[in-house]
Amino acid sequence: MESFFGRLKDEWADVFAAAQTESEVIELINKALCYYNEKRRHSSIGYLAPDDFIKRELALTTA
Repeated sequence: MESFFGRLKDEWADVFAAAQTESEVIELINKALCYYNEKRRHSSIGYLAPDDFIKRELALTTA
């Protein structure tokens, strides 16, 4: 979680600065979470997105 919040501040600061309402901030947080878990590659898990890593691990354990 700490890594996520660090990346959120580093990579999304400009985007959040443009948000003008609470609902816009909530929408941006949801987009950031989706990006972080579904698309962004993480070096600690073999340069896979977390969702892809979980799918791979589940496939290996059920095979």
